[in-house]
Amino acid sequence: MAVASKPCWTTSMWTPPTVQERSSARSTGTLTPPSASTGARAYGTVSAAGVAGIGFLGSWRKQEGLSKMPNVMQPLPDSMVAELAARAAHYQQQADGARTYLQGRGLSVATCEAARLGYAGDPYPGDEQYQGCLVIPHVNLDGVTTGIRFRRLDGGKPKYTSRHGERFNIYNLNGVKGARVAHIAEGELDTLSLVECGLSACGMPGASYWKPWMSLAFAGCEQVFVWADGDEAGDRLADAVTDSLQQAVRVTVPRGEDVNSLLTGGGAACVTGLIPR
Repeated sequence: MAVASKPCWTTSMWTPPTVQERSSARSTGTLTPPSASTGARAYGTVSAAGVAGIGFLGSWRKQEGLSKMPNVMQPLPDSMVAELAARAAHYQQQADGARTYLQGRGLSVATCEAARLGYAGDPYPGDEQYQGCLVIPHVNLDGVTTGIRFRRLDGGKPKYTSRHGERFNIYNLNGVKGARVAHIAEGELDTLSLVECGLSACGMPGASYWKPWMSLAFAGCEQVFVWADGDEAGDRLADAVTDSLQQAVRVTVPRGEDVNSLLTGGGAACVTGLIPR
């Protein structure tokens, strides 16, 4: 039976859905905020009006005693948007430099190209310190690059780094847009590992990134599976997500493992076989 498309977010300002609206969204496949005209400015996670729900964020900000909106909801300067696009394109042209590494992580060319992964063989001016790194762009729902993460491939520390002021939030959010069942991973490569397995997946850049308002992105999803790493940091992430999302269930990843290690060690079946039935 065909499954109707279910947008998790749209590009207009809105207030948080009520319990009844959330229930209706799950049963009908829709969660559409009131329409509102918006500009074309790029925001950290999504587009112009901050589809994460500015009305809800305002209430949440007051509750948390914050003096301003979370950084991710502040608009990116046009100059930064243009430079991020240029840098991302520059590194995507060098993606072959990371091909062997990515194949070793079990990721196909198709998955890597869809994620716009790149390689810093010839760094963009100002990025010289990232030479030799895997390049992971964060792209919002409008396809705008809002930040670039660099992963060292030489074993050095820190493993991940980025320029100051860029936006990192829910990675690959487009991967769960319209999904009835969504999967949340810990880390970009684990997210892409789930995508490689044919799952609708997004992810947190790290175990500490989840914030309560992010649950709005999954208001239209019937079920959300959380693929946190099998360690204490993963426990904290899983607890944070399941506390915020009524429909979230943690997938039991063995201690000392993560999604990618399962994929490379046993293939897609080793990953999908863990999904609770």
